Amino acid sequence: IATPHQLGRFGKFNKAPHIRQAVFGLNEELKDSNIPLTVMCGADIRVDERICQLLKTDEILTLADGGKYVLLELPGEVFIDIEPMLIELAGMGIQVVISHPERHFVLAKHPNVLLKWRRYSAHLQLTAGSLLGEFGMLAQATAWRFLNLGLASLIATDAHNLNTRRPCMKAAFERIARKLGKDIARLVCIENPQNILEGRDLRNVSHYTGQEPSYVELPNRL
Repeated sequence: IATPHQLGRFGKFNKAPHIRQAVFGLNEELKDSNIPLTVMCGADIRVDERICQLLKTDEILTLADGGKYVLLELPGEVFIDIEPMLIELAGMGIQVVISHPERHFVLAKHPNVLLKWRRYSAHLQLTAGSLLGEFGMLAQATAWRFLNLGLASLIATDAHNLNTRRPCMKAAFERIARKLGKDIARLVCIENPQNILEGRDLRNVSHYTGQEPSYVELPNRL
């Protein structure tokens, strides 16, 4: 799924029709080049009080253009309680996937906020590179902490280019498989992403661990 940024500093760019047109053109190029890959539409949407209304008017995109999941980016420098938005979106039949929460310092120190958000079907999407240490020690420790606590549902590339932000899903999958087992690696790297593509509900890591995430206290320094 292609997830260019929408809203925030990209508010004047990446309009929904333009993203759809660009993805269509890319898929035509892939087909003409005999590359067996299909790209779906989506967006990484900066948190904004207008999100519910913009979804209703089709001005911002859901993941895979399927109408069920929206990828939400929170500002890393301040904390915003998105519970009211989660409740409103749930009433619209839409679930939130939070992108790269391991790079949000407040969530790193206070993961119990995430337990509250989970009540309204908020899911965490970790960046593969974070698990490998590409975003620093704090992001790496937090990503693994979220996985170990059963808080994360998905792993994504968050790739921006082929140089400084390359996709590294294979390496992340192998690392997760070694640490937590192949079942969990397949769930967060393959099965849940496929569930989003097909509009199905996501499965929790607790399906394999047998333990639901519960209230935890994390030290101020990870």
